Amino acid sequence: VYGTSEEDARRRDFTMNALLYDVGRGEVLDWVGGFEDLQARVLRTIGEPEVRLAEDPVRMLRAINFTARLSLTLDPALDAAMHGCADQIERSAPPRVLEEIYKLMGCGKAEVSLGMLLEYGLLSRLLPEVGPYWERNRERLVALGRALDHVDRGHRQVSNALMLALLYHDPWRQVMADDPDVDAMSAARDLIT
Repeated sequence: VYGTSEEDARRRDFTMNALLYDVGRGEVLDWVGGFEDLQARVLRTIGEPEVRLAEDPVRMLRAINFTARLSLTLDPALDAAMHGCADQIERSAPPRVLEEIYKLMGCGKAEVSLGMLLEYGLLSRLLPEVGPYWERNRERLVALGRALDHVDRGHRQVSNALMLALLYHDPWRQVMADDPDVDAMSAARDLIT
């Protein structure tokens, strides 16, 4: 039981995701102001952002994806909520988070996406082994995203394994530089586990 199309639309996360198309009448159905937001290039939640993010913290990653991929701006209330709710991302199921990270890195806008993960304090919460390194080396992470964008152009041809390896490579090199006597495989194992 899905309810009416209006009820379905109001359950969605962002106003632009609630736009429905009535094939029979050939018109867009919009009960939440999604069309106006889309025209204004603003990403806005349906309902209070803090409540929506608390219901499903992965929505923060989806917000970054939409914002980066579609060159949107975040509604100021959503922006504030993402800063305030960042710690809740740790409640999310790891497989969902990992899939969203792959999407962020492979959407053709990794440069923007990775920068936003840092801006909202999400990277260190999602990948505590490497996040602090990237916080100290933001320009390198943004450059890594730019390189991914150049190579892949959003076609998702770069493997997920390679994208993860790229996130761990520089931090691993830093561990090796800090202690040249450390065993390379042990350092890698310690970083990944």
